[in-house]
Amino acid sequence: MRIQILISLVVLLFVAGYLLYPYLQSSYLPGYTEVSTKPYIPEALPPPVPPSAPQTVAKGTTTTSGQVTYLGTRQVSYTASVEMEVNNTSYVAARISQIAQQLSGYVSHMYVVNNSAQITVKIPQEFMQSFLDQLSSMGKILQKSVTANDVTDQLIDLDIRIRNLQAEESRLLKLYDMAKDVSEIIQIEDRLSQVRYQIEMLQAQKTNIEKMVQYATVQISLIIPSKPQQEDHWKWVMDIASKAFWGAIALIAIAVAGGLPLSLVILAAYVVYKLIKKKQ
Repeated sequence: MRIQILISLVVLLFVAGYLLYPYLQSSYLPGYTEVSTKPYIPEALPPPVPPSAPQTVAKGTTTTSGQVTYLGTRQVSYTASVEMEVNNTSYVAARISQIAQQLSGYVSHMYVVNNSAQITVKIPQEFMQSFLDQLSSMGKILQKSVTANDVTDQLIDLDIRIRNLQAEESRLLKLYDMAKDVSEIIQIEDRLSQVRYQIEMLQAQKTNIEKMVQYATVQISLIIPSKPQQEDHWKWVMDIASKAFWGAIALIAIAVAGGLPLSLVILAAYVVYKLIKKKQ
């Protein structure tokens, strides 16, 4: 009977310790900090703003002063970045390549592994929005951004520099036809070679920029969502046991600290009572 009472008292002590643990820890258990078990929920991000319709590429014309002007809209290149969750990276990567070809585009880079993939697609500017819309049907879009870069001034500058070098090339050719001295011919040929090299370099830069305007670049990251970790039941049990134990210790400490003065008074009275009774 006594053992059953003792066990019941111990169980009640631990239950009380667990229930009072949150209130006791701040005052009597300063070394222990309550760890939140709630899952982290990030703040909701605003939905991405859909890009406006791609601007039409206008052909350049030259005025009598040599300055290049552009009819219609300015020259703009677009770069899009998309991160999305999919169930099968290989299948979605193949589907992306197929859609790019259907829209007169192509895949310039592709790297596929088991759980992720990195793909770069070049797509005609007028079909960029259609391509992005079709991506949304293949998985869950985690992040999407579109950047526009106005390259009109760069094209104007390159065109002017090319025309100036071409004019210099024409003058050098005339001087070459008129030259009679060997050393003078060598100097003209050397300068003519430099001018033609610069013209080729600038024309290559201009061609690359024009391709950037004609074809939008879409960088795609594919990932497979990770499986949720199974809850560790043993960790949950140990957490409850730890809270109950330290709560019980705190209750015992409070009981001892609160009852010590009264216990001393009772003990002193009992000793005096024994002494008086012994003398009698």
